[in-house]
Amino acid sequence: MPITVLTRKLLKRPIDDAVLLLSGKLFSRLGGNLLLVESFDGADGSNVRIVVREKNDSIIDTILRTIGEVEDALGVVGLIFPDIVTPDEL
Repeated sequence: MPITVLTRKLLKRPIDDAVLLLSGKLFSRLGGNLLLVESFDGADGSNVRIVVREKNDSIIDTILRTIGEVEDALGVVGLIFPDIVTPDEL
């Protein structure tokens, strides 16, 4: 499975560290179900888009628990507001 890290500008924001850490943890937990983790500015206030092949309650729970772990590790609660979607929801 190819892995790409694309940066548009110098990484200095706290969300950038969070996205990199989150990507690694989600990849180890979701494997081939994980397609994309990216920072973005969603109309609903979300700031991280997570695209998965299949989405169900178990997958969503895994993602949310992982987000909590990343925020705890970085010492910043409420940093990540995810938009969890499948490719057909884009």
